[in-house]
Amino acid sequence: MDGTGTGIASLIKGEVLRMGERSVMKAKLFLAALALLVAGTSLAAPDPEPWRRLAEAGKSAYERGYYPEAEKALKAALAEVERVGDQEPLAVCLNNLGVLYHATGRNDEAAAMIQRSLELRRRINGAEHPLVATGLNNLAEVYRGERQYEQAEPLYLKAIEIWRKTLGPGDAQTASGMMNLAELYRAKRRFKEARAFYRGALAIFEKNLEPRDLRLATCLNNLGTSFSDDNKPDKARPYYLRALEAAEKAGAPEHPTAATALLNLGLDYQSQRKYLEADGPLRRSLAFREKGLGPEHPALVSLLDTLGDGCRKLGNFADAERFYRRSLEIQEKSLPARDPSVTASLERLLAVLHQSGNYREAARVEARIEALRSGYAR
Repeated sequence: MDGTGTGIASLIKGEVLRMGERSVMKAKLFLAALALLVAGTSLAAPDPEPWRRLAEAGKSAYERGYYPEAEKALKAALAEVERVGDQEPLAVCLNNLGVLYHATGRNDEAAAMIQRSLELRRRINGAEHPLVATGLNNLAEVYRGERQYEQAEPLYLKAIEIWRKTLGPGDAQTASGMMNLAELYRAKRRFKEARAFYRGALAIFEKNLEPRDLRLATCLNNLGTSFSDDNKPDKARPYYLRALEAAEKAGAPEHPTAATALLNLGLDYQSQRKYLEADGPLRRSLAFREKGLGPEHPALVSLLDTLGDGCRKLGNFADAERFYRRSLEIQEKSLPARDPSVTASLERLLAVLHQSGNYREAARVEARIEALRSGYAR
């Protein structure tokens, strides 16, 4: 991951995103930031050294979206270089693990790892080296994921300045930095500036990237999202479809970048009350996310709720109940019993139970909601 951050990812999410503006958009909070990082932050290349082989295994798992497997390999690589005490590999491994932590929403750990790597890079390479720009960019990604935009923007600008000086204005690394800065402007609803940077990055990517490079797909997805966030879903949709096509051509049709494009496509259909059209893309996005994150990851909660909401609108109460129950189970394992999100999830479940005529179960769920509201969780 010793390249540039593309800011899943909302990846997503950031992964970033339309939560709070339209209720159907809440699924994007984590996922946008997630996918946005994945495609634009590259891992270290391998060599015969043991730590390099471990780093390559982590890179491969990361790029396929298999994050638990990636973490295991990258932690082993870090342990190996700490044992040997070589500063250059240490900077690489700290950066790589920090990028992975950001991709999985562990931003405090991500910032600590990337800052350590950045300090080493400055000592080893000097303040104006492209790898220092990488560290600045990746740290900015973490800050943006935490909505600390004022801290992130100058780091992006400095990274882009270094890359332009050292690699050239038409280099793909420079374009990745431009795309990440565009993500920040999109999050701040500065859409005109965001699209200018997206389109500049897209032109460079289309000219210079290898077919298997997923940054093109990410840029297309992000440009589409700028239209979705601006309540222009009809303009967004072609970019999501192009992003899916680009991921397919890159040999990664199930990558988190594709999952995010599918999610965004489904959310836009839902925003126009086209629930049947939304259902397929959202289910595919869920399947890809489950493969990458596991079936009980908290990042799945909002997508499960969104699927449940769509199924209710279609009258598919059995599937709606199933999605809501899965969301509730994940939250019960990861949140305090009286967290408002648990109560909200129970309320969704209660609604579909009433709609399906399962009044006995509805009464049980309603009693639990009342107990939670009274401060006596069962």
